Amino acid sequence: MSCHHRLLSLVFVFVSLLGCTTAPDLPKDVDPVRAMSLLGEHANHFEGKDPRRILVIMDRHSASPGFRRVRLQLRRIQREHRLLVENFLGHGYRVLGCEYPFGPLEETEDTAREYRIVRTWMFPKDTLDEYGVFQPLRFQLMYPELRVWGVEDPTLHEKDRKSWETYVAETARARRKDQSETDRAAHLAGAARAARDLNRNVSARGRAAALNLLKVLDRLGRKRGILILGGAHIPAALEVFRQRDISYDVYRSHHYDEHPDVED
Repeated sequence: MSCHHRLLSLVFVFVSLLGCTTAPDLPKDVDPVRAMSLLGEHANHFEGKDPRRILVIMDRHSASPGFRRVRLQLRRIQREHRLLVENFLGHGYRVLGCEYPFGPLEETEDTAREYRIVRTWMFPKDTLDEYGVFQPLRFQLMYPELRVWGVEDPTLHEKDRKSWETYVAETARARRKDQSETDRAAHLAGAARAARDLNRNVSARGRAAALNLLKVLDRLGRKRGILILGGAHIPAALEVFRQRDISYDVYRSHHYDEHPDVED
């Protein structure tokens, strides 16, 4: 074999090894807690006497709008979450609560574009592991037996949406070079105010999400549910479950705290 061909072979092996850093597919019929440990970390657990049980997924998602390929960290996390939801379905978890205003996830004039994108790209089923779409919507279309509900308090959700938009806009303005130091300081102050507003609602949103998921389970006559929620909101949600003696397990990706080289 020539040196050139040896080099190409080594490059191929190296690239193949890089591709192996993602979590493996789950064995068929493995129980949900074992599935968590195989893919990432079974991060928290509580065993209560109430017959209901909640599987909580610590979510991390793209902050940038639009249909675009996301960074490697998020691609890995989205793949893990897809595998988990598929596994949970096989064990009777047919209700999923997500960060969306309270109510069933539905196709409306506002959501039609994203529904269209997901329908176009959802197969092969690993394609949308790579892209910044609303993953609960993806799960709803991929798994018709799954009931997906928004479990957020609508007022808090809308308030935080506006605060986040302000934070992003003010941060972007502060980075511009064609402005005075006075203007830059004003934009940074605006971003800081928006960040404080977001922090004020963290626990309230977590509590509301947990309580609303329990309402949905009661309404649908189900005892098992999945909650996909941003990590900052989860402590307050878990407190709600503990107070009601409801069992839960929490999944956390090994990639959750990776610092991206390039933000979305």
